[in-house]
Amino acid sequence: MELHRFNESTSLVSHGQIDVEGAAHELCAAAERAAIPYVSGEEAMAQTSFTVSRDRKDFLQINCDGPDDIWFLSDRLVSPSSLLARIFNGKTTLAFRCDLRGAERVLRQYFERNREAFESLYSEAYVRSGAPPVPLEPPAA
Repeated sequence: MELHRFNESTSLVSHGQIDVEGAAHELCAAAERAAIPYVSGEEAMAQTSFTVSRDRKDFLQINCDGPDDIWFLSDRLVSPSSLLARIFNGKTTLAFRCDLRGAERVLRQYFERNREAFESLYSEAYVRSGAPPVPLEPPAA
């Protein structure tokens, strides 16, 4: 997996390869920094958000709004199998929030599962693009 962080211009910058333990450390550090007040939204985003990715399309964005309030964002890559479901569903984004302990589970599941299995675990979190994140307790499986 590759780690990307936002800079203060809100552009993603690669920080090289990362394993699940490194991502968990990055999550805890970003959550800790989320307790600090920031002057600008760009500064806050640079300090409290990051992305892990398998490739250009398969990514998971992690945003820490507080030490125990983390939300995830990703494009939906696995489409419903039926044509009608694909046309009428319109839910093209995974967006959900949970506490820090749940967020650590989410990261591990993203690293350990293929994309289809990961999306299947979080199918309740499909939303239309731009919709707010759904509160969700990550499954233990």
